[in-house]
Amino acid sequence: MSGELVKSLLERTARALPAWHVADLDGWWLRHSPGCSWWVGTVLPHSAASPEDLAKRIGGAEQFYASRNAAARFQISPGACPAELDAVLAERGYRRHSVISLQVASTAQVVAPPGSLRVRPDDQPTRPWFESWNAVQGHVTDARMLHRVEQPPAYASALRLYERAGFRELSPFHYRTAG
Repeated sequence: MSGELVKSLLERTARALPAWHVADLDGWWLRHSPGCSWWVGTVLPHSAASPEDLAKRIGGAEQFYASRNAAARFQISPGACPAELDAVLAERGYRRHSVISLQVASTAQVVAPPGSLRVRPDDQPTRPWFESWNAVQGHVTDARMLHRVEQPPAYASALRLYERAGFRELSPFHYRTAG
């Protein structure tokens, strides 16, 4: 697994669902987005840090979120964030949760997967697309969030895409939340 590839994919994902507020802290993205999915408002700690700098950046992130009456949350992505970060946050009382699997597949397999899978791209989210999105999120997402996407968007609707298109795990990652 390439840490740079993981970092690049996670940062592209963050740009595709941009937070309302983003601040840079020595290469770490401090993101806050009230009313959106909680993971849109997490720290992307994607730059190296000495033990001293690590403590300062964690403190800076905690101040950023405290000033917004929000809990500090960190995305822990092996290879993309400082190796010591997970242990340091655990020592500070951050709880581990939400293990995620970052998966990839070849473009050719996604565009033309084996079997009869149909993928329909749209330039705007359709009602069924939004209903599926909200079902996965567990709550209704504010559609205005999608207006912050700077690149031309595409919204794909597919059934069982991951299984049929040959996705494989690139990297597991998880989150740590204060308290």
